[in-house]
Amino acid sequence: MKVKKIITSVLLSFSLLAGGLTQAKPVAAALDKQQAIDIIKQNNQTNGQLDFTVSIKPHLKKGKKINVTAFSLTGGFNQNVAHMSGYAPTAKAGKSKKIEVWADGKENRLYTYLGDQWEYQPLNSSQNDQLTSSIAKTINVDQLLQKGKFSQKNDTYTLKTALNGKQAYKTGLKIARTASGVKFSKKELRYLNKHTKLGTIYATYRLQDDHLIDSKSSAKYVIIKVATVKMTFKVSHLGEYANLAVPDDVKKAAKPADVDANK
Repeated sequence: MKVKKIITSVLLSFSLLAGGLTQAKPVAAALDKQQAIDIIKQNNQTNGQLDFTVSIKPHLKKGKKINVTAFSLTGGFNQNVAHMSGYAPTAKAGKSKKIEVWADGKENRLYTYLGDQWEYQPLNSSQNDQLTSSIAKTINVDQLLQKGKFSQKNDTYTLKTALNGKQAYKTGLKIARTASGVKFSKKELRYLNKHTKLGTIYATYRLQDDHLIDSKSSAKYVIIKVATVKMTFKVSHLGEYANLAVPDDVKKAAKPADVDANK
């Protein structure tokens, strides 16, 4: 199913984005804005923790109330592996299912668990290269950071940035298409353009001395007359996930995925 491929690719995409923005040359204390930007762009920590949170608020007629659905995924990444896991709500009220993804660059495999069985399929490295290239071509990271607001409190420096949602929307579709390998039909694209809206994407980077300590981004995605989706993504604990690896029990339990069924 398309949904299955898109879910796993979105998680992997976030991991790639996180790694791409956390790749430094030593800089003296008492940073200025340009030094902070250099650290963010060239940070030498290639591993860390990932936290992804989603809240979904349905659009209902006036007077009706419903609880906001929220779930979170957590994991980590390094130069060879990316991982995220958590529990997501199902169509049945009060029920949830486990979601877990491992991307192994060394073995060129993507392992997925969506509530019932571990599966694996080839990890398309050329597809990942396309994704990275697509991001680089469509988002001017340097310009985005230069326009950010820089501040200092005690020994912590903060750079806050904002990316226009309309500008990022087409980029998001390209990323989803590249990462998942799914081609949206013209009808699907018309629906997305007419009934969905991406709000401003905010990103905050925190630094101490000559290194990045964490980064956090957030966005609001509106599906008109359906729901408002708020997402936050955080990268932290940089340098603490160098030994992250796919567990042997996952490798042993995984069965080959029916790739054709995911188209």
